Amino acid sequence: MTPPEIYYEWAQILNLVKAATDDAETFEAIQRGTIVHQPGVYERLVNRIIDVMSVRLERALKSFHDTVSHANSGSLEMVVSQALGTLSKEINTISKLAILPALKKEEQKKLIDIVKNETNKIEETLMKSAKADRSGKLTSILKSKPFNHFEGDKKEEE
Repeated sequence: MTPPEIYYEWAQILNLVKAATDDAETFEAIQRGTIVHQPGVYERLVNRIIDVMSVRLERALKSFHDTVSHANSGSLEMVVSQALGTLSKEINTISKLAILPALKKEEQKKLIDIVKNETNKIEETLMKSAKADRSGKLTSILKSKPFNHFEGDKKEEE
């Protein structure tokens, strides 16, 4: 896949990212992509990336919720653990959008902050649910499967 260079190419490849059709190939291409930072075009690109991040996060949360809500009590621990792993992987993938080399550092920071804020909200919600679980299993699972450490943290430290 050819790395995007103009907005139209970015729009096309980000549609593929939004659809999650071939993350390995599309992410490899967008990591090598470039864009001229001209007013208007660049802002549209950033807004499109935010939209893609939002859609993918919503889809990941829906999948997590659906998976957990359909689990029976006997397999709940395993199902929750696997669902958290899947959610963590998707959040990590989403965070890669925040640190694309084609983006300016200030946009990267803003996008990383968006991912962190959303991840913190998810974690808070899960921890509230865990407090209601008298067995303590959910708390144990959440502690063993942290999902709020992602690619953006590595880039931010550099």
